[in-house]
Amino acid sequence: MILPLLLRVEIAPGDVKLAMGVIGVLAVFLGMVLFALDRVPDRKAQDAKTQDVAGRKAHGSNFMRALILAAAWLVLVAGTDTSTAEGAATSCQLINGKSMMQAELLFGRRIAGRGRVSDAQWSDFLQREVTPRFPDGLTQLRASGQWRDPDTGRITHEQSFVVRIIAAETPETLARLTQISTAYRQRFHQQSVGLTLSTTCASF
Repeated sequence: MILPLLLRVEIAPGDVKLAMGVIGVLAVFLGMVLFALDRVPDRKAQDAKTQDVAGRKAHGSNFMRALILAAAWLVLVAGTDTSTAEGAATSCQLINGKSMMQAELLFGRRIAGRGRVSDAQWSDFLQREVTPRFPDGLTQLRASGQWRDPDTGRITHEQSFVVRIIAAETPETLARLTQISTAYRQRFHQQSVGLTLSTTCASF
């Protein structure tokens, strides 16, 4: 079955700061474009030999003011991002922790036309497929979630298992997670197994 569970949606602070930085860059770029366009001679003004010098000076002053504000915005964003990163690193050091990858595997229990994955079947799968690949430890949770069938649009409720694993972010770790997902889908005839990844500070 399609994974029934949506635990949470997280927006990383770094992503927000990146967007703010991009906005600042675009503001600077737009100001430069407007300034360049303003420098293009006005044919009518040339033909009439009348130029509003005071108006151009005022426009240039407005451009410089916008440019300064945009630059200040970029400095603020960069400084905030640096302070956030330094604060997170300091907190992690205080607990003698280190940066690790947190993975959550989301397993639906319902088997189409065959009931659901029993507790005994789940325990056997955990013992044979999950524990050997991550013997250092894991956390398993029981959950209740829902998902929408993309074909019918119907909302389906389903009991689920969640396995949380803290491990080093390496190709080997990702390969083992993929192997577990494949094994569950094949054994219990699932369409998918959910997987979420995030970076965290861990101390054990």
